[in-house]
Amino acid sequence: MGPIRRTRPAGGSSLGPMENAGDLGVESNSRLTGALGAVLLVALAVEGVTVWDVRGMLTLHVFIGLFVIPVVCVKIGTTAHRMVHYYRGTEAYRRKGPPHPILRVAGPLVIVTTVAMLAAGVVTLAVGPQHREPWLTIHQGSFVAWLVVTTVHVLGHLVETWHLTRDEVRNAPPVPRRGARVAVIGASLAVGLALGILSLGWTSAWAHVVRR
Repeated sequence: MGPIRRTRPAGGSSLGPMENAGDLGVESNSRLTGALGAVLLVALAVEGVTVWDVRGMLTLHVFIGLFVIPVVCVKIGTTAHRMVHYYRGTEAYRRKGPPHPILRVAGPLVIVTTVAMLAAGVVTLAVGPQHREPWLTIHQGSFVAWLVVTTVHVLGHLVETWHLTRDEVRNAPPVPRRGARVAVIGASLAVGLALGILSLGWTSAWAHVVRR
């Protein structure tokens, strides 16, 4: 990803400070979204491994499932922020432009299936193995739908996510509010880690069923 674009209005004058601040705000939001996406890509790749043997890796499956919840929530927030500003006609977001039409369709589907999958998984864990239906079936069914639309989403944003994450790690070119972005990512990871640790005590009833 190259340096942040510095457009010039008609007449050749330099970009005004408010417009420049708007462009930097868009870039800041994009970098936060990209970094969160990179975290989710790694975490969900590990979660995908556990799907092949959920019974054998139940504890890890549940741990990661709860760990990603706050990260997912923040990423939905940053994505919604961009969408709202784009459709409201905010100039800086209009200049950035929309995603590819296929990704514009896949994005909301990713959000819906992700929320359904995680929510059903949490409810399944909470009600216990004796009352797992229909929640377990919803969890499994939404996972299949999620896998399809997320594959499209990830492939469409993979290169962009790499560039955004690399630029954020290097802070090159520098974009304001990097400290705030790091704090948001760190807080979401901390909350996710806390949820994952708590899940270690919640899986005891399920572990008993698996052993049987």
